[in-house]
Amino acid sequence: MLREILELLTAAGLVALVAVPVGLLAVLLARRFAFPLLPAWRHRWCQWRVIDVILLFGMYVMLPTLAGDLLERGGVYRAVFGDDALLDPTSVGAIVGGPGTSLAEAWRYDRIARRTTLAGAIAMPLFALGFFLLRRLGNTERAVTSRRIPADIAVGVGVWLAVTPLTFLVHFLANLIAKEYGYEPDAHPLKFAKLQTPLQVGLLFLGACVAAPFYEEMIFRRALLPWASGRIARSWGLMAVAALVAWVRMNDRSMFPAPLAFVLIATILIAIIANLRRIWPRFLTRPACAIVSTATLFAAMHSAVWPTPIPLFVLGLGLGWVVSRTRTVTAAVVVHGLFNAISALSLLRNA
Repeated sequence: MLREILELLTAAGLVALVAVPVGLLAVLLARRFAFPLLPAWRHRWCQWRVIDVILLFGMYVMLPTLAGDLLERGGVYRAVFGDDALLDPTSVGAIVGGPGTSLAEAWRYDRIARRTTLAGAIAMPLFALGFFLLRRLGNTERAVTSRRIPADIAVGVGVWLAVTPLTFLVHFLANLIAKEYGYEPDAHPLKFAKLQTPLQVGLLFLGACVAAPFYEEMIFRRALLPWASGRIARSWGLMAVAALVAWVRMNDRSMFPAPLAFVLIATILIAIIANLRRIWPRFLTRPACAIVSTATLFAAMHSAVWPTPIPLFVLGLGLGWVVSRTRTVTAAVVVHGLFNAISALSLLRNA
C-alpha cells in the first residue's frame, strides 16, 4: 500500500509539472481574450431528446467498430502489431487480477485494448463531427467559440488539482476497508499491458489520456448529463440502468452484492437531493440529481474492478460539476485526461 501511494504521488508530481504551467498559461490567455474562467450560470441548457441520446450512443458504439473492421480488412492491424499482438507470457505472473482471472484473459485484454485504442482514435473526428451536426440540427444551443478553450483548460487543471487528491484518498480508504473484510482488491488489467516499444507506450497514453476521456465525457457528461437535467425522472432512469450495468459487469470475485449496494446508496442520495427543495427552495435539484446519476452510471461501468467504482464516483461528481458549470465538455476532458495520465505514467515507470 505504501509503495503504491509513493508511486502515485511521484506520477502525480510529474504530471503536475506539465499541467500547472499549462494551466497558468491558459489563465493568461483567457484574460487576454477577456473570457471569465467560469461563465455566468445559465439555467437553460442543451435540450437533448431521447432520440438524440440514442443516436449519440449509436455513434459511440458503431463508429469505432466500423473503423476497427476497416483496419482489420485493410491489414493495418497486422502491419502495426505483427502476427501476434498478445502479451508476452513471461511478462506477467500466472494469475492476473486475482483468483479466477487467467493469463489467457490478460492476453485477450491486451490485444483488444490495443486494437480498440487505435480504432477509437481514428473514429474520434467522425464522432465529433456527428455530435456537432446533431447539436446544430436538433436544438438551438449556442456554439462555443475557440477563444473559450483557454478558460476551459485553466478550469480543468484547477478542478484536477482539487479532485484528484480526494479521489485517491477515497481509493485507498476503499481498498483498506475491502482488505479488512478479507477481499483483495482487483488489479486493473491495464497493469499488465506490455510496454516494451514506443508504439506500445504511445498507444497506452493515447487510449488512457485522449481516447477514453474524450468518448466517456462526450457520452456521460455531454449527452446524458444535460438530458438528465431536464427532468428528475430521467435521473431515476439512469439509476436503474446503473444497477443493471453493475450487476452485469461485476466479476465472480466481487463482494456480492457490493456493486449493487453501491448503486443503492447512490439512489438514496438521489432521493435526498430530490426533496431538498422543501427546505431549500432555491436549490438546483435537477442538475444535482443529473450529476449524481451520471456519476453513478460512470462508476458502475467499472464494476468489474472492485472497489474502483467508489473513487470513480467521486471523480464523476467533479466532472459533472465542471460540465454543468462551464456548459462545455473541454474542461472535463482535461480533468479526466490528466487523472488517467497519473496511472499511465505510474505503469510506465514500473514497466
